[in-house]
Amino acid sequence: MFKTTQVILALLLLWGFQAQATTDAQTQSLEQMGKLNGIALGCRYFDQVKTIKKALVQALPKRRELGRIFETVTDQTYREFVASKTACPSAEAFAADLETAIQNLNQNFSPELQAPGK
Repeated sequence: MFKTTQVILALLLLWGFQAQATTDAQTQSLEQMGKLNGIALGCRYFDQVKTIKKALVQALPKRRELGRIFETVTDQTYREFVASKTACPSAEAFAADLETAIQNLNQNFSPELQAPGK
């Protein structure tokens, strides 16, 4: 019986974490990071890929659905970028876009917005 109680409690906790909503602004900022990551991979801007991953780890709450959004957009953007044979943006232009996207991500996933009841 003790194990059954633990399983029920674990399921309730998991359900509670999955029930957290993501705002449109949060989703958009996360999608922008995925787009930039796809382009960075296509252009072999591997230092920027590391910067993107670091920014995500620092800003995002540990929720599986957020990782899925990022990975899905990254994959789609990378495939489209490679197929279209689009020229890579300059390192300076990409760095500026990335800086803006990271600021947006940090603003949309600020700790104040992550507090319970908000």
